[in-house]
Amino acid sequence: MREIKFRYKIKGRTKLLYDTDEEFAYLSRHNTIATLHGNILFVEDRQEYTGLKDKNGVESYYKDITDDGGRRFIVEWLDDRAQFVLVPIGASRALALPMECLKDMEVIGNIYESPHL
Repeated sequence: MREIKFRYKIKGRTKLLYDTDEEFAYLSRHNTIATLHGNILFVEDRQEYTGLKDKNGVESYYKDITDDGGRRFIVEWLDDRAQFVLVPIGASRALALPMECLKDMEVIGNIYESPHL
């Protein structure tokens, strides 16, 4: 069984906040996060851990950007298959690869912290 954890895109921040970060206290049902310092942060996007790691042991989350040495992919969720997949950047979801291919790839960023990729 895979570990369930998330990271969050916070309004006004570039760096993502992980639910394992020291600052994180709890997520409310109103899409806000309370911090240990009493601050309220507004969540723009929540990204789930896929349960898999790349060839270097880096954890993979929804909306990560990966590289196989020549092509780049985005980790996406397909509702109709109820699974994470690797979708080639700029291509159709029909060309998606299964997440098992991640073991031969490298996570090089994500759409928020590395939009230039």
